[in-house]
Amino acid sequence: MSAPQQSILVIGAGKLGTALAVALARVGHTVTVFARDLAKTAQWQPSFAGVVIDHFADAQFATAQFATAQFAIVLVCVPDRAMVVAAQAAVQGGVRGAVWLHTAGAMAGDLLADTIADAPTGSIHPLAAVDGPGDPDPLVGALYAVAGNPAAIKVAHELARQLGGQAVEIADEARSAYHTAAALVANDWVALFAVAEQVARRSDLDPALLRRGLLHLAHTSLERLANLPLTTDIVTGLTGAARRGDAETLAKHMAQLQSDPSGLAVHRAATQVLVQRLMALHLLSQDAGQRCLQALAAAD
Repeated sequence: MSAPQQSILVIGAGKLGTALAVALARVGHTVTVFARDLAKTAQWQPSFAGVVIDHFADAQFATAQFATAQFAIVLVCVPDRAMVVAAQAAVQGGVRGAVWLHTAGAMAGDLLADTIADAPTGSIHPLAAVDGPGDPDPLVGALYAVAGNPAAIKVAHELARQLGGQAVEIADEARSAYHTAAALVANDWVALFAVAEQVARRSDLDPALLRRGLLHLAHTSLERLANLPLTTDIVTGLTGAARRGDAETLAKHMAQLQSDPSGLAVHRAATQVLVQRLMALHLLSQDAGQRCLQALAAAD
């Protein structure tokens, strides 16, 4: 069943804003994107099926054709530090919306309340890694964190449903913890992967072949975790030296990282977390766990 068509304005042409714009157009909405950098939208133009692109420069909105228009929803999708400024500029330029939502996952749901005095405001933040208008599919199945005015939350819930996701209300005092968890999953593993590539290059493997192999390993590891019951602790899906309590192999890993202090620190800290968690769950004996922790601590 298609969504009732509504007019939606997306302010900002970054990866998330443009992916949301295309996804919303796909489910039947009339979508306009306001972009400061037309060059960016030009390179993505083939992907913008059903989306109107308009332009503003230096935070001044050229909104003559929209000055008296009433958008059903305005989505502010700019960097966190620019959310309020962008909303203020839009209002001053004549933009009006029945509901305003921002996409800053770490910011309060009522961030725009003081700027938008005549409409309910809130937030909607998808837990998904997207790469612009050509890559909206990760939005399907995502968890959407929503907050703000009850009327805005209702709209955010409906948008999440239309996009094939599930909305969950996260209180303002919990949003920083939520966003930190998101950063750990979306970003920190990339640091580990970068360290892994650097170490593995010592094997003289072709870099392209090496990356493909490591990505396959990462993908299959995540699949293993994804197949666990949701009530099962995530570390039960581990494989490898920490899960086996293999202190000797962990010591070899530490030795390989001696020339990279940052990589050593990251890997040691991550492995310590895993070993301690395995011990707490009695998936690793105290003796084996202590030997592993000693091997990690000795790498100084």
